[in-house]
Amino acid sequence: VNCGLCRKVCPGKSSDYTTCAVENIFFGKSLICLAAQTKDKEILAQSTSGGVVTTLVRNLLRDKIYDAAFLVDTYNHDEETFTKLYTAESDFSNTPKSRYVTANHSRAVRYMLENPDKKLILVGTSCFIQGILKVIAQCKLNRENYFLAGIFCDKTMNYNVWNFFKSIGTDKLYFRTKEQSGWPGNVGLEKDGQKFFLPREVRMYMKDFFCVERCRYCLDKLNQFADISFGDNYTQTPLPAHMDKQAGTSCLIIRTELGAKIFDNYLEEFFTQ
Repeated sequence: VNCGLCRKVCPGKSSDYTTCAVENIFFGKSLICLAAQTKDKEILAQSTSGGVVTTLVRNLLRDKIYDAAFLVDTYNHDEETFTKLYTAESDFSNTPKSRYVTANHSRAVRYMLENPDKKLILVGTSCFIQGILKVIAQCKLNRENYFLAGIFCDKTMNYNVWNFFKSIGTDKLYFRTKEQSGWPGNVGLEKDGQKFFLPREVRMYMKDFFCVERCRYCLDKLNQFADISFGDNYTQTPLPAHMDKQAGTSCLIIRTELGAKIFDNYLEEFFTQ
């Protein structure tokens, strides 16, 4: 309708890193950094790495601290991938694991505008977190109503990658799954209930062919604007015996007081280092 609002909130147009960068524009501010792994073995097995995001979302909704969350719930990308509204009563079995294609968050934005008093959990890559903060500011929403869980991101891919894998025979694509050999996971394909796997190097190789152009210019790999940033733990720090490295652990960068309060409330749900 040519109102210009989408342009005003688009992180692809501009992002102000001075609001979060302290000494290092590539890292941003932090209160604490740690490695964590959920104690819930079922969630841990389903997750890409340490299962921390799924555990936090489930518990925050269960305890009615937040009203809803918007999450991706499909491994089939025949159509554009949208986030979906989740509540405490929802089945979370299709939410874990990474998707390396772009996700449409317009339903989340519409819900925020129509329900400004609802407390929401919003999970996404750095460009989404930057965009949602612009929506909050532009539409004068209450920032305290939103827990922003940011995912580390080193480039997403366009939907041609789905068309490629579909051409070799799949109706579900798991960009990363620990099912075959543990963390960090291989590519999993599923066709008519039959599963087969490809080395994770295939996924990494595909990124350069199917990368979204804007991702090539992004500085925010560690999701600096989130309340807590989450990603795989590739550090060489030795883990205590009770943390299963083969099952995967998550790196957490707790960036805001809200993020610190939330994680502290559920500290007993996790092994930490």
